[in-house]
Amino acid sequence: MGLSAEADCDEVITKSEYVEFLNKTHLNKLRPGQEIVFTRPGHYPELECLITMFQEALEETRGEMISYEDALLLWFDMVYTPAVHEIKKSGALERFPGRTEADLFIWMWQHQHRLLEQYPSSLVHSVVEAVSTLIRWPWLRIKRLL
Repeated sequence: MGLSAEADCDEVITKSEYVEFLNKTHLNKLRPGQEIVFTRPGHYPELECLITMFQEALEETRGEMISYEDALLLWFDMVYTPAVHEIKKSGALERFPGRTEADLFIWMWQHQHRLLEQYPSSLVHSVVEAVSTLIRWPWLRIKRLL
């Protein structure tokens, strides 16, 4: 993933974070063809934290240690991939020009608690469900949150 001809500081930082993310996770080797691409800096370290939290939750649920690599693959296959599928299927990217599936995924994680507060009677317990809720929100209201 090279820099664009008009690369700014954010692009340089974001792509540097991506290289660090791949060096730590080796996701590009474990899941060739994966494309977790952010348009703003700071999200790859946040993603690493989410994966670690997922690993800790798995360990607590299973009552045994889970390797980072195993947790990463489970997270990618069971959390990230279904959420991205839902994002693509929903047409959400059309509402956010210049953003990627990864951008919307991390945004959903960051704002999931707001959805639970906003819709306490609904079952917004996963990013996939949160994406579905996002699509039902009025466009102007969503735009203000970003």
